[in-house]
Amino acid sequence: NRPELLYCYYAAAKLGAVFVPLNPNLTQSEVQYSFTHSNAKLLFHDDIVADVARSAVPAEALVSMSDLADELPATDISSASVEPDDDFLVIYTSGTTGAPKAIILDHRAQVNCPIALSRMWGVTSSDRTVVALPLGYLYGLSTAAAAVLQAGGAAMILRRFHPRDVLEALVNQNATVFHGVPTMFSMMLEYCEQRDLSFDLSGMRKLICAGAPLSEEMARRFEGKFSKALENYYALTECT
Repeated sequence: NRPELLYCYYAAAKLGAVFVPLNPNLTQSEVQYSFTHSNAKLLFHDDIVADVARSAVPAEALVSMSDLADELPATDISSASVEPDDDFLVIYTSGTTGAPKAIILDHRAQVNCPIALSRMWGVTSSDRTVVALPLGYLYGLSTAAAAVLQAGGAAMILRRFHPRDVLEALVNQNATVFHGVPTMFSMMLEYCEQRDLSFDLSGMRKLICAGAPLSEEMARRFEGKFSKALENYYALTECT
């Protein structure tokens, strides 16, 4: 998770390229499969997973994210002739029951879906979203990050999820929206309960939970601790 991934996402949209985000926790064989299966030409990688990247794809296809972070030249990228129905994203499912499945989404979906989510949640340019979900999946990339950015708001990208980091960011960054899976909210709750800590989340407007079943007990405990209710959602990448 780093801002450069989002730069690549929007640059790909403008260039008419197809963007294939990957989970950084994938193994060498899984990266190789996704790279080959999607007919990708370049693999942008973080230094932390450089060894996996080097073992998965040819050296000439590798681009280090650190090279992008060093300097972003102020060049004018000419927009390609892109139609709303043209392919834009290939999202690979988690593959928990077999090989990951490739879900192909078009430009229309990545314009209209964040707009619809922003309208549903009332996200505006005054909102600030902390993003700790993996940007390799649609929940982090589009639902959390793109929705607030395309509404004119701000997205604070955390490198990884840690309950302390998230709670501190929600307070220190004056966040108003946060998206997570039940395990993340459970870890935030237990981190505070075990250490008798308290974080003031009164500024939070939306705490959105999806990705797995949310137990009623956990939802009650979380609201009891933080005085903020979790909103429980269900969605499918295939139905964007």
